[in-house]
Amino acid sequence: MDPWKEDLLQTFQSIECERQVLAMVAELARKLEFDYCAYGLRMPLPLARPKTAMFSNYL
Repeated sequence: MDPWKEDLLQTFQSIECERQVLAMVAELARKLEFDYCAYGLRMPLPLARPKTAMFSNYL
């Protein structure tokens, strides 16, 4: 595995909250020369009313 991929996986494993995920995604976006980023997550359970979370650094 490429060293940068291993570093990324290690960093994700140490994350404890949504704010840390957003900070990491925003940092990766800046490295790719993007000013803003967004991501969403949909929990698979419960089937009837799954929880959806959206995060972004758009103002």
